[in-house]
Amino acid sequence: MSKAEQFRAFARECIASAENTNDIDQRETLLELAMQWAFAAARLDNENRLNGSLCKSVDEAKRRVRGAGGAASACRDRGEGSSYTPAK
Repeated sequence: MSKAEQFRAFARECIASAENTNDIDQRETLLELAMQWAFAAARLDNENRLNGSLCKSVDEAKRRVRGAGGAASACRDRGEGSSYTPAK
């Protein structure tokens, strides 16, 4: 398994953990950590955006955890003109 694949697996684990906790702060932290792992995997793959299926999984998890209304899209800023700049 490549490092990028490991990072994506870590992101999925964070999503699963977020779905299984009742602590709202912990959910938010886990979802943010999932995004960081996903962006790290993308950087390793020399991609400028997230893998579509993982991005969709994070968005779906955010909707389940936060409720359907008001969840920011993890996929919103993919591609050109992204306002997200991952830490190096």
